[in-house]
Amino acid sequence: MLVDRYTAELADADALLAAYHEPLLAVDPSVGPATSLDLADAAAVLASAPESPPAETIVAEVRDHLLLLMTLAVVDVDTLAGSIDADLSGQEVQQAIEGRSRLPLATLAALQFALERRATR
Repeated sequence: MLVDRYTAELADADALLAAYHEPLLAVDPSVGPATSLDLADAAAVLASAPESPPAETIVAEVRDHLLLLMTLAVVDVDTLAGSIDADLSGQEVQQAIEGRSRLPLATLAALQFALERRATR
């Protein structure tokens, strides 16, 4: 799955993005670069593997993981938006996490990395 890696082992969000890409390449070696994919794309690739959960389940688990991290990190969406290197407002971050807008894997990596770092402080 996408969120199985522990961010503490990784240097930055780019390393986490690369870690997201590994299982995608294992399932489909022709998959594009991680920077061109969003969560729905990645879930569809992972769901195509034998005995994998459906894409909708993968997406739901990732979103649940982010929401749990937000609770553990005690952070609001405006603060979270300001702590990542993306041109997103707090409202846009909230919409992406809730599934009301596209969530690029690069943004997912940045959000997860920031939240896990904050939660472990």
